[in-house]
Amino acid sequence: MSEVMEASLTAKIINPVLEATIETFDIMLGCAVTRKELNLKTRETPFHDITAVIGLSGTTNGTICLSLPKETAFEAVFRMLEMRPEEIDELVCDAVGEFSNVVGGTAKDKIKDPDMHLGLPNVIYGENHHVEFPTQAHPMYVKYDSDIGPFMVLFGFVAS
Repeated sequence: MSEVMEASLTAKIINPVLEATIETFDIMLGCAVTRKELNLKTRETPFHDITAVIGLSGTTNGTICLSLPKETAFEAVFRMLEMRPEEIDELVCDAVGEFSNVVGGTAKDKIKDPDMHLGLPNVIYGENHHVEFPTQAHPMYVKYDSDIGPFMVLFGFVAS
């Protein structure tokens, strides 16, 4: 795929994902979000403590990740459920997975591609975890600051 086609594909998908992220933080958490940097992801780009991974299939294949430090995840759980976790446990994983599912569903509605399908989120946690993106993808990430702490959205896509 040419770089121009890949950039167009990425813009078609990621702009709605980034909009959905900001909207979801606002609506579900009452949280202001500030976009920071956008960069290419390398093998050395670290994920935060807990990451929800959603697969994308159809006319486009790829992966979208929402990665949060545990403190940010704990504050999100508190705002969603009024419970204050002390460790990454099943409750935190379920909440982060559900939160990312709302981001993904909102983004899919904005993309308006009937042939695009989002998978259910998988949640990975722990130090130095890694997520593989499609082989031909050139993954990128966006860092954010928010009222509840920093987080990242990572993504990589290829046309089917």
